[in-house]
Amino acid sequence: MQARRNILNLMSKVRSRAFLFLEKELAAAGVADLSPAHGDVLFAAARNPGSDMRQLAALTGRDKSTLTPLVERLVRDGYLLRQSSAADRRRAEISLTPKSEKLRPRLIKIGMKLERRMLDGVAEGDRKTVIEALQRMHTNLGG
Repeated sequence: MQARRNILNLMSKVRSRAFLFLEKELAAAGVADLSPAHGDVLFAAARNPGSDMRQLAALTGRDKSTLTPLVERLVRDGYLLRQSSAADRRRAEISLTPKSEKLRPRLIKIGMKLERRMLDGVAEGDRKTVIEALQRMHTNLGG
């Protein structure tokens, strides 16, 4: 029963430690102006070029009011480009800039380093179970 009561606390601690790790790695890579949340938006935009804000919100699991300042900052700092859609001028499409494309391999490397660190000592079968359990929890909460 104790483990059941502490799961949210443990998940919060893992997230905090992961973000701290990412912040240190980003600073060491010379991109201290990016946060883990910015990296999440950049990866979503990279995987889905030309997405609009509604699509990016769905891809990142953020609501538009949370996503908007992240995207605005990334546009301001030259990481994202926001331009009107040729098909519908009311729709703004978001895409990576050359600056963020150049940075992408370093960000991928940092993400892989975090994943290796998090899963160190976790057996392959247990990794699958953890991922499946987390996906189920996400779905259970409306994700």
